[in-house]
Amino acid sequence: MHHRKKTKFNHQKVISFFISISCLCFIFFTLNACVSVDIKQKPGKKSDQFQMKEPALPFETMKTDYVDYAWKDYATDTMISVYSECKENQTTNLQQIEREAMQSLSHSQVISSESIAYNERGSLLTIASGDIDGVPMKVKMLTISKNFCNYTLMYSSKEERFDKLIKYFDKFILDFHIL
Repeated sequence: MHHRKKTKFNHQKVISFFISISCLCFIFFTLNACVSVDIKQKPGKKSDQFQMKEPALPFETMKTDYVDYAWKDYATDTMISVYSECKENQTTNLQQIEREAMQSLSHSQVISSESIAYNERGSLLTIASGDIDGVPMKVKMLTISKNFCNYTLMYSSKEERFDKLIKYFDKFILDFHIL
């Protein structure tokens, strides 16, 4: 008789997911600036041209080098993050950024993706699902571009807990302003 070993949710995998998405965004933005003769521009810098209000409790500040800001509710493994990158003469394809971010999820599926006006700019609001280490996850992401800077605001949670704290992210989006 075979017994299946119970798989415990790996908190490091969730953190790894956000780092992967951040790295993919960084790689995309970096590769986007390459010239066909393989002359690369310097990596972009983080933006200081936005204002925001930190998410309220239960979210706590999380230290990371991969995104500008990150907060986590440790009880539910739910995260909110901000990633920005600025480069002179940078062109932006919001759909490409969305696709790159979804590569971090196994079996990723875009549930909805719509172009919306945000901070007087066109932006892309996306909800997607997929797996991380076999655990069903769901993300909501807002991608914006202004003045040669790209911004990605992201919320991620286990799929069954997605709706529990989404109101904090929706409030965070409302309080985020690009100068």
